[in-house]
Amino acid sequence: MRQVASSEPRDGDWCIVTGGTHRGKSGTVRNANTSKTGHVTITVVQEDGDRFKTLARNVQVESGKSGKATRAASRRSTKSPQKTDTAHRPSSIVHPSSHDVPGFEKIAAVLRAEGGVDPTDPPSTRRAFGAGALKVGGKIFAMPAQGTLVLKLPAARVDALVASKRGRRFDPGHGRVMKEWIALDGGEKDWLSLTREARAFVGGDG
Repeated sequence: MRQVASSEPRDGDWCIVTGGTHRGKSGTVRNANTSKTGHVTITVVQEDGDRFKTLARNVQVESGKSGKATRAASRRSTKSPQKTDTAHRPSSIVHPSSHDVPGFEKIAAVLRAEGGVDPTDPPSTRRAFGAGALKVGGKIFAMPAQGTLVLKLPAARVDALVASKRGRRFDPGHGRVMKEWIALDGGEKDWLSLTREARAFVGGDG
């Protein structure tokens, strides 16, 4: 009794050899012929141009798909998962604008009026870490982040503020807190004085 493949190979199909001496090879089906004994033989052309003959029953094909299209699908399925483009990956770190942190703009205006604060960054840089931050000498001392005001203060001062439940140690998102940074909690009544402390510390006056 004649044995046939689950899908009859046709000229142009992409096939994988599942039996016989060429098992494991793959290529495009060419020149399908039926012998006097009733067996269908085919020529398989590999990607490197080499070709061989085998029985149709020894191959598995995807009927109705061209060798080119099936080969492309096979390549996609066998490739290792691609890495996500970090440039477009949603970040767990939220860098809000100063408008998202109540009171920040008012504090910024007061400190700029007092002097000793760097000019505002151009709009093109405001999507980076520290967007909308206040700087002195090019160094950040206050910024809006994670929905609150974040300040750079001496580690001992941060410890004291955390102990008094006036803030939490700042974690920018990589799972490691920064010992000289604090994300303030609670009311805004002492934000201005604390921000002045941060300016003095970072500016070298603290």
